[in-house]
Amino acid sequence: MAAPAATLLASVAEELAQGTVVLNDGRRMPRLGYGTASGDKVGPALLAALRMGYRLIDTAVAYRCERTIAQAIAASGVPRGELFVVSKAWPFVDYVGKDRVNKPTKAGVALIEDVETHISQLSIGGYLDLLLLHWPTARLREHWEALCQLQRTGMVRSIGLSNVGRLHLEQLSAMPIQPTLVQTELAPVATDRRLHADLDELIAHCDSRGIVLMSHSPLRGAMRDQRAVQLARAHRVGVPQLLLRYSLQRGFVAIFGSLSEVHDHLPNQALPLPSPPTPTLLLRRTSATTYSPSTSSWNPPSCERSLVGGLPD
Repeated sequence: MAAPAATLLASVAEELAQGTVVLNDGRRMPRLGYGTASGDKVGPALLAALRMGYRLIDTAVAYRCERTIAQAIAASGVPRGELFVVSKAWPFVDYVGKDRVNKPTKAGVALIEDVETHISQLSIGGYLDLLLLHWPTARLREHWEALCQLQRTGMVRSIGLSNVGRLHLEQLSAMPIQPTLVQTELAPVATDRRLHADLDELIAHCDSRGIVLMSHSPLRGAMRDQRAVQLARAHRVGVPQLLLRYSLQRGFVAIFGSLSEVHDHLPNQALPLPSPPTPTLLLRRTSATTYSPSTSSWNPPSCERSLVGGLPD
């Protein structure tokens, strides 16, 4: 018989309540968190996660769920000092879907204003623990400087990037303040073809610069993948155990996209994994065929050939 959902969540939360990673600016953050999104179910799900021990909250300006998050935090009774709130700055003028080619982008000052409003509406003591740039555009340096300015004001403690590859990181290599974290899809079986980098290359580059990697939705795409199933069987564990342990042993921060990922898939003893697999085994088998160069956001090698991501004058 399957364990109750509360027990499943508690086993994960108890393990990770003691687990943190250190960012390259010296700040610590939890290794496991809950990722919010748009919609009416965000509040109850976030409140449940906070009550079960989650302290890392991931959100974004584009999700437009600030008041719902604020209400859930207030109802939970968890002190602000125990939370680590991550958000993402939206670089485009309007909300855009998966096709981001040639979409107008914001000036840095507009991005700052959006984030200031976002922080105010979240009611989280006037600051974010970590702010990421949601997507790279041809205004990458301008947008990065906007994040740096927010950090200098104290409204943001640490800064990083989302959905980028090695070439984007190299664009910022000479900047005085460097990224602390990159969030992207890092599940061993990846499904998002919009992303830019070969993952082995991105991981090696981040390791060389002390940049922490955050994996969103670590269970997505692999629950029925035969390679993942076979490897899990070889280690006598379930696929969810394999994927979560893969993320944690590799040093990634893992963000669940919904509580159902934990409710439905993680067994009571989710985290211990005997005879752990080589950390990059699944990744190397899948990244070459799963990932392709981006066609939906700005990619440095192609920016001179097409005005991708709103190339400024």
